[in-house]
Amino acid sequence: FPSLPFPLLPPFSLLAPVHSGYFPSYTLGAMIATQLFAAAQQCIPNLKEEIRKGNLRVLHPFLREKVWERGSIPPSADALVKEATGEELSCKPFLQYLDEKYSRLYC
Repeated sequence: FPSLPFPLLPPFSLLAPVHSGYFPSYTLGAMIATQLFAAAQQCIPNLKEEIRKGNLRVLHPFLREKVWERGSIPPSADALVKEATGEELSCKPFLQYLDEKYSRLYC
């Protein structure tokens, strides 16, 4: 970029994070994770309590049955989410998670 007659500003500068193009993917992954977690909570009533104790293994049977064994069989991530949770991908569980997390911090 040395031949440009003006300085580059973010997001085009060399100082801009190289992974900034992945931010939408991070959000999509977080949405899927919160929806899977909400479905797991319906199957495992004491899930949060077990995780607080450090017992993550209680989640393994759910993930094995709903995600790990099925991972490449459905034609898309959307289809996998629908199979695993019974619902199409929705922003509702993610927004609920954000509300619970940040309302405790800032309200």
